[in-house]
Amino acid sequence: MVRTAVYVLVSHTSHHHGTCSPPSSPARWRNGNSYVGDWSSGRAHGRGVFRYGSGARRSGERYEGQFVDGAKHGFGSYYYPDGRYFRGEYRVTHIQQFLYH
Repeated sequence: MVRTAVYVLVSHTSHHHGTCSPPSSPARWRNGNSYVGDWSSGRAHGRGVFRYGSGARRSGERYEGQFVDGAKHGFGSYYYPDGRYFRGEYRVTHIQQFLYH
């Protein structure tokens, strides 16, 4: 059963189910990363948006698309701060087929 709710991630061991509701309270990590979207068994699962925060190596980048068990999997778009982006199919976090803009 999937429930709709608002979550704030406080621990990587927390188990969440449902949907994060933007923009009021996405899941946030200490390095500034955030996730808004569907959850299952404590992982991103379904559609969602993952943003890399200011403390992350990929600061300012974001992925919008499908997730399976916490990994980018399915159709999605990856955006860079300078405006470039990839749009295509991901399989377990690695892009398989894409269009680069």
